[in-house]
Amino acid sequence: MITIDIAGTEASKFSSLLSPGWNWRKDAIQRLVRPGAPIAEPGETGWCHLIEQGLAASYVTVDQDKSACVGLIGSGELIGLAALFGGAADPSRHTRAVVSCQVLGIPLAAMQAALSTSPALLAICSQQLEARFVGLQHIAACNARHVLPGRCAHWLLTLQARLGDTLPVTHEFLASVLGVRRAGVTVTLQGLQRDGAIRQQRGSIAILDIERLRHAACSCPIAAPERELEIVRPAQVAVHAADAALRETPRVHWAIGEDSSSNPQHSIARIDQVLAVCRSVIATTQDVLGA
Repeated sequence: MITIDIAGTEASKFSSLLSPGWNWRKDAIQRLVRPGAPIAEPGETGWCHLIEQGLAASYVTVDQDKSACVGLIGSGELIGLAALFGGAADPSRHTRAVVSCQVLGIPLAAMQAALSTSPALLAICSQQLEARFVGLQHIAACNARHVLPGRCAHWLLTLQARLGDTLPVTHEFLASVLGVRRAGVTVTLQGLQRDGAIRQQRGSIAILDIERLRHAACSCPIAAPERELEIVRPAQVAVHAADAALRETPRVHWAIGEDSSSNPQHSIARIDQVLAVCRSVIATTQDVLGA
């Protein structure tokens, strides 16, 4: 994961993946977002947001005033991937902080310019986009096939993998994740508490027995944070590529599949192929959300 410290050197390292002339001190905006506050507003354009620390939830608004959570975005992940790959702004989508988030706002133009010059950054973003699309598929299948108690236990396990054994979430948040009324969440959590899996507290839920919670959960895979953090690990190699030892290591190009510097024309063709796949994924995702 890239940790960007505006007062230190990590931001300048990250900027090496962007346009050479990008002035991060002038253009980037770092902010602390409180729980429940918006990170990306509906239909927002012009910016990408890097979650440096914390956890955010992506929502889609339906029936004018009702929102459903369609995924989580954690540390080291970007908000605004659809716009980054040329997708149209969607006024129904927005992102809010689940817990306090440290966020770095990056101009969309700087990120888009970098995709054509940084294969490592392109690989990171395309992998994150693919992972988000796969996550949407799992959520859709789970909502269609699994009952509420199993889905609720599954989401608690997903949150526990990212936040630890004390989850600072409310019944209202879980209702938006599960697509049910708060009354349904209350009854489900009471059952898990009677079984000794959890303990409800004011404004939070404590995981007491993770094995009992796993037994209650549906069979859907848990998107553990290690898997998502791996998506951005190539950047650690890319930003330190000036080191002689790393320059000799092919891991810089593992996500692309070859040393693109040896054949610029092939690199451009490869980037075009990846962009075409990403645009296809965006179109399919928008169809799923609109279904």
